[in-house]
Amino acid sequence: MIASLAEIKSILQISDTSKDDFINAQIQNYTETILDYCNQRFIVKSKVYEFHSDLSVDVDNSKVVSESESFGQYLKQGMSIYIQGSRFNDGNYTIKTLSNSELVIEDIEEFIYDEDYKDLISIFIVKYPKALKKALAYMINEAIELDNMQGVKSERLDDYSVVYADVKANTSSFGFSTKVTDILKQYKVNRVW
Repeated sequence: MIASLAEIKSILQISDTSKDDFINAQIQNYTETILDYCNQRFIVKSKVYEFHSDLSVDVDNSKVVSESESFGQYLKQGMSIYIQGSRFNDGNYTIKTLSNSELVIEDIEEFIYDEDYKDLISIFIVKYPKALKKALAYMINEAIELDNMQGVKSERLDDYSVVYADVKANTSSFGFSTKVTDILKQYKVNRVW
């Protein structure tokens, strides 16, 4: 996770808890948006763990269990990781808790590992630049403003009419303000095909 609820609220100077659920949902959504826009996962350490058939997953408890590896050597609680090679859940996650043989991951809804599927699953350590916290906070602030927006406008030209929300003029083609895209452009990696 790029930033926690507490970090986002601190940046935006929000003290009440009325929007906490909304902010938490936006943290998850916009983290993936940022990673997709930047075309990178911010991996800072080469492969940490590789698994074949010794890995099992307790889907109900978001738990990854290893029979042969010890998770404690490189990984720590609260650390961001990237999982690659799973059938359905490659992506960035945050470690909720861990022991030598168990790794509990936050917000992992349908992690599935088919024991007969012999592909390699790798876990990488991830570190996000601090500037991304600000970009994420600005994105969430814009979402809060849009959520609070009362004014819906409409236009009519002959028998054609359209209804829309009044969005700021300084919005980029990415859909967020230019201050967000200015931050993200620093970390954008162009994909080579």
